[in-house]
Amino acid sequence: MKKIRLYSYIESPTHPLLAPVYSQLAIEHQPIKSLRKLMQQLKKATPDIVLAEFFYGYSNNYAGANISNLDVVLRNMQQKTPQVKLVIIASKQEAQYVEKLVPLFPISALITHPVTPKSLANALSDTLENLQN
Repeated sequence: MKKIRLYSYIESPTHPLLAPVYSQLAIEHQPIKSLRKLMQQLKKATPDIVLAEFFYGYSNNYAGANISNLDVVLRNMQQKTPQVKLVIIASKQEAQYVEKLVPLFPISALITHPVTPKSLANALSDTLENLQN
């Protein structure tokens, strides 16, 4: 059986560190702490899943074509690795803005904070099921 590879893009201290969940689901987990490193890693080896925190762009930094902190990497993934499943983590306040990404980028699951082992396992299990179909 092929081992499932997951990259988790860690952008803040609120990102869950739940290694036992990955082990339980037989997922090879690789934490990545910068957008640049994530882009580099995506070029080297394609994961099955990317787990990333969503931060809506309230400021001018995301004005125009960008909606969030993830737009650049999502556009890159869309062009080069469209088969990768995306699991988003967002605060309850910002979860409503994830809907703005949906017409542009397919999202496999949305988890809202606080992320628990159970909520992460459920989202990843559903995503793994979709990978096999």
